[in-house]
Amino acid sequence: MVIGRAGVGIDNIDVNAATQRGIIVVNAPTGNTIAAAEHTIGLMMSLARISPRQCLAEGGQWLKSKYTGIEVRNKTLGIIGLGNIGAASPAAPRAWR
Repeated sequence: MVIGRAGVGIDNIDVNAATQRGIIVVNAPTGNTIAAAEHTIGLMMSLARISPRQCLAEGGQWLKSKYTGIEVRNKTLGIIGLGNIGAASPAAPRAWR
């Protein structure tokens, strides 16, 4: 048997109890780094661009001039925290060039 942890740390696993029962504990701390970094950039993009669905949810009216959003080209990207995900996040927009 194996307990696999896709993420940083195994502090939420009782390693001693698992070992006593012959269960191997493995960790993949960077297994989802790229996916999480791309998701981070996607969330930033969604904040910059307001979708019609969001606008329609506000009173059922499409007021185009009110919901234009902003373009992200030539903007400064600010990332707080440079762990595995924060360090990989700036690479995602470069992939779009």
